[in-house]
Amino acid sequence: MIMSEHHEEPSLLIRAALNSDIPALSALLHQLFSIEQDFTPDNARQVAGLTQLLQHPERGTILIAQNASGEDSGEVIAMVSAQLVISTAQGSPSAG
Repeated sequence: MIMSEHHEEPSLLIRAALNSDIPALSALLHQLFSIEQDFTPDNARQVAGLTQLLQHPERGTILIAQNASGEDSGEVIAMVSAQLVISTAQGSPSAG
């Protein structure tokens, strides 16, 4: 077997999520909740929660990782969210 010495690293784009990303984000949550024992996938609830987060940026943010090259260019492959909650321990908002 001949191995090529040219190895192209995958290219990712990290950006803030948009409303148009909600279907892809809901699909990622479905994958996660399908393997978590404490959660059950519910597309309507996941869409509602994602929509609320995106409509209220003062409460939190969602970032996505998206393929930026190749045949899967544009595909959302990961997400992370940070949300502010009121901490009773701190007596103020804190990231959750």
